[in-house]
Amino acid sequence: MSGRGRSARDRGASPDAADTAGDDGATTVPLLRAHPALLETLAQLVWAAAPDAQLLRDDPDDAGLVPLYLRAPLRSEQAAAFERGLDALLVESSERRRGTYLREVRDLRGRRRELGVPVTPDAWSGTTVMVGPFADESAASAWLQRALGPGWLGDALPHAGAWYVDVFRGDDDTTRADVN
Repeated sequence: MSGRGRSARDRGASPDAADTAGDDGATTVPLLRAHPALLETLAQLVWAAAPDAQLLRDDPDDAGLVPLYLRAPLRSEQAAAFERGLDALLVESSERRRGTYLREVRDLRGRRRELGVPVTPDAWSGTTVMVGPFADESAASAWLQRALGPGWLGDALPHAGAWYVDVFRGDDDTTRADVN
């Protein structure tokens, strides 16, 4: 993976939007935003699906996720192979134990996918992330009521055999969907 400069796309990307120019004038296509611990695994999934793909990255966002881009879109069979690889990753026992999730985020900045690892409740630092795990729904709801201040919203939801809180900014009109 190689780095690239920050662009308007980095501040809120829609994966189905038009390509954007990188620093060298070439176009790039957003892939997803990923937790730093998952970057090498993601690179392997991309290259297994599309050996000729050029994967690029940018600086982490405010939630610590790293935006990833492709120099060119994957062909349909390559995209299907990549999605199968993501599905297999999400069911691995080690990833399920640490709560690795794939979600689609829709807000005023657009639509994007995130592959992340939740932060523990005591490590939450006021960013839009998944927080947990919690023992049950009531523990997740209690943390949500206690920890979130004005402007923050959250949804308690089950994932990988535990409960989590999906935290987001209320002033962004943010919704979350399809947490795997």
